[in-house]
Amino acid sequence: MRIFKWDIADTAIALVATAGTILLLCDVFAVGLTVWAVAYCGMLARVIPRGGLSAGRAVGRQLTARIILAFGVAGLVLHREPAVEWLAWLAIAVLVLAIRVETTLRKVSTYTGIRAENLPGLRLRPNRHGVDLAYVAVATLALPALLLLGVGGVAGWAWLAVAVIQVAAGVLVAAEALRRRRASRTSYEALPEALDRLAPRFVLYWDAPARSQYQLAMWLPHLERLGVPFYVMVRNAASYADAVSVAGGTPIVLCKTMQDAERARPESLRAAFYVNNAARNSHFVRFHELTHVQLLHGDSDKAPSYNPVTAMFDRIFVAGRAGRDRYSAHGIDIPAEKFRIVGRPQVVGIERATWTGGDLSGAGVLYAPTWQGYHDDAAYSSMGSAAAIARVVIEQGSRLIFRPHPYCHRDPGFRAIIEQVHELLRDDTRRTGRDHLFGEVAETEMSLIECFNAADVMIADVSGVLADFLYSEKPFLIVTDTSDTEEFVREFPLARAAYVVDGSPEAMRATLTEVATTDPLADMRRAQRTYYLGDFPEAGYEDAFLAAAAEAAGLRRPSPVAAESDR
Repeated sequence: MRIFKWDIADTAIALVATAGTILLLCDVFAVGLTVWAVAYCGMLARVIPRGGLSAGRAVGRQLTARIILAFGVAGLVLHREPAVEWLAWLAIAVLVLAIRVETTLRKVSTYTGIRAENLPGLRLRPNRHGVDLAYVAVATLALPALLLLGVGGVAGWAWLAVAVIQVAAGVLVAAEALRRRRASRTSYEALPEALDRLAPRFVLYWDAPARSQYQLAMWLPHLERLGVPFYVMVRNAASYADAVSVAGGTPIVLCKTMQDAERARPESLRAAFYVNNAARNSHFVRFHELTHVQLLHGDSDKAPSYNPVTAMFDRIFVAGRAGRDRYSAHGIDIPAEKFRIVGRPQVVGIERATWTGGDLSGAGVLYAPTWQGYHDDAAYSSMGSAAAIARVVIEQGSRLIFRPHPYCHRDPGFRAIIEQVHELLRDDTRRTGRDHLFGEVAETEMSLIECFNAADVMIADVSGVLADFLYSEKPFLIVTDTSDTEEFVREFPLARAAYVVDGSPEAMRATLTEVATTDPLADMRRAQRTYYLGDFPEAGYEDAFLAAAAEAAGLRRPSPVAAESDR
């Protein structure tokens, strides 16, 4: 639907530009100039998107409308007859040609070549964005500049100067891109040697859409504790910057093709760790001399946590017996020897329950809805009820910590609901002074563990946050639209330790009251904590993961580096 609307907008701009051009060619000056200006402003709004001015986004955009507008300027040459008129005609021809070749220039200007970070011995030529931005500015201003020259009756040599400036700017962009390409080829040849010098014992392999960096951020600190060199292989160029944003000093290499991935495989490599079941994982799993370990990016009863594709890995790390049992429970036969119960290192730092109940007034309630999922069997989100849930929590006199899944922001409908919840919380803060946590504070500034520790109760959907929160042994509610609670619990066994609600205000009020007064599921939560998160002592809980990861990487014994919290 969005693409369709944008096609309509592009067509509308081209039609308005055509009308303005015809009027100017017919010497209907005032009206034609106004219509031309409207079309130009519409074109400009499409060329410069919300994200700002950049060559990669702007070069090659709105070609049809811009060429039509250039022909409109020809009306001023016809009817104003500037001095040295032939140069004005030449300028228009050059400008039209420059616009026409922007498709090729766009491909050249957006060339990035090899991309790597934090890899000693590999020197990459940085993109000179100033050159690109200069071209975009010149290309954007060339048309109105010619129009003003025509209105002012300026001689043709000035017209040609404008066209030459745009061509020169385009040549600079192409020259810079060609220099980058030559430098990239040199770096491409040097990459295997640079990786050999690094001598990594394992690679963290990552293929994911943009804004999925939480998958990496979840595991990087724990893999760093192994104390041996490793690197991150990114397969999707769109998410490369996301990987850089969370990697710290860990080396990162972008491998867009299978050939790139094969070349970025040094002799020292012993294992590859994966954090999702992306299709391109198969490109690397084929290297049988490595031990391939699936970590996933959360432990839950959702369908992705028992994906049959997981069977292709040599080892599957799960937090507790539940992670192993859910495969067989759904008819997926994976040999038991592939599984390693390693606990869930991300829960280290989660504080145990201290709230004694009795009254929710002043208590912290975390609401962490998940996203819609790629497929119907993963559509567990309660975002449609988010505003109603927020109102109930506010009525209880509680502080709401609102942290939707990052992917919720991709959906326009969900974004509107998120803003509605934010407005409810802002209004309540103005009226009562309650310090609700939401927006950037809850979603970016605070970690998930900090949100857990700020809460006494959690409301969530079927997602990975449930098992993590279970470590605290605090009460939690699962929102679902099913009317068959027994069937829901059979499908999602973790719900045995949760209060299952349908998201209606009445059910939410009654359940929160039950949680605050009797909390009959406290013992069940303690039992399920062991089943889902492993039977490991709280002190040294992470050691089981470190030992298993070290073994997979061919290390004789774990050599863990102290965690940041231990220093």
